[in-house]
Amino acid sequence: MAGIARLGQQFVPDFKLDLVTFQHSPPEDMTLYNKAFRCPVVFNAERTTIVANYKYLELEKTTLLTKMLTPLIKRYMNWQLARHPKATQSISMVVTEVIPVILGMKGSDIQHAAGALNLHPKKLQRLLKSEGTSYSQILDNVRMNIAARILIESDISIIRLAKMLDYSSDRSFTAASKRWFGMGATEYRKHLKSKN
Repeated sequence: MAGIARLGQQFVPDFKLDLVTFQHSPPEDMTLYNKAFRCPVVFNAERTTIVANYKYLELEKTTLLTKMLTPLIKRYMNWQLARHPKATQSISMVVTEVIPVILGMKGSDIQHAAGALNLHPKKLQRLLKSEGTSYSQILDNVRMNIAARILIESDISIIRLAKMLDYSSDRSFTAASKRWFGMGATEYRKHLKSKN
């Protein structure tokens, strides 16, 4: 996470994080955290996250930032796989972990996922097919799960959520939402919140 912050500070004009959260307890010495992130840092959080202005997601995928992030994403995925060795038994499980990392970078296609796993896209397709699934099915399922969680947990706009999930427009996201939930994203959010 510090690597992402450092790359942003080096290569993106006026880069600033809004918040960083960690699941672990706070260290005795906060010096490194303050130096690395330069924003509020919360510990004992439900999940580890980096919160930044949405404008950074609007950078073109050919920018230097994305080129610099690719090796970092690969390193992160290798670290995750080392922590969860069972995941190496199923390529579909591995891909399910890769997709949330690359979503929102305008690069959630199979080429980027395969690159993060050091595989050729055709080989990845064959491996997924041997497990009875496909990249597009896994991507759709991951998007659905993320959308369902964000729709109930936040008031983020539908347009912004569509971009976070790498949809080309809010219309295509709404069509996917109708397929997943039987209603558009706005209606689904109202439905979920009326239950609580």
